[in-house]
Amino acid sequence: MKRIVFAAGLTLGLLATGPGPAAAGVSWLHIHINDSGSDPDHVRVNVPVSLLDAVLPEVEKQTRHESKFDVGNCEMTVAEYRSAIRTLSSSPRREVKIERSHGTIVMRRDGPDMRLEQTPKKGNRSRTSVRLPWLVATALAKGTGEQLDVSGAVRALAEAGEGEIAVDDEDGTRVRVWIDDVAFPEEADA
Repeated sequence: MKRIVFAAGLTLGLLATGPGPAAAGVSWLHIHINDSGSDPDHVRVNVPVSLLDAVLPEVEKQTRHESKFDVGNCEMTVAEYRSAIRTLSSSPRREVKIERSHGTIVMRRDGPDMRLEQTPKKGNRSRTSVRLPWLVATALAKGTGEQLDVSGAVRALAEAGEGEIAVDDEDGTRVRVWIDDVAFPEEADA
């Protein structure tokens, strides 16, 4: 639900900047959230990539004091994330595991992607799986102190060009993020 609230806030911020009409050759960032729970929510954010710089200060303000983030029902600190990225970048090792009381977080380098998966301990069915381009994952790790570099990740995201950026499946909620040249894509990603 935090993701849905964040996406809605991001949408309001984007609407305040006035995105204007779709134009040929414009790349679009899409964030689609489909919740299949008892009271399902569906969020669709479709914005020109060129507007990301306009909303970045608000995104950074929202995340400024976050020194850890949720991966399913487990928490991961920014320091742990950076350490895992360094390990995956500098050694032949292709997997890092972080054990928690609620489950295990596994970060894996898979070709041009980084996969982040949370597997629950017995009795908990909540599973999370996220896929990010490696360039975006490493850009996030370049922040200072206990902050992720959201601006750098957005720049890496824009440089990545068209394609799927992230998919997160958790407890009947699917979050999909991608870039293409279609302003308002069909609902085929549900």
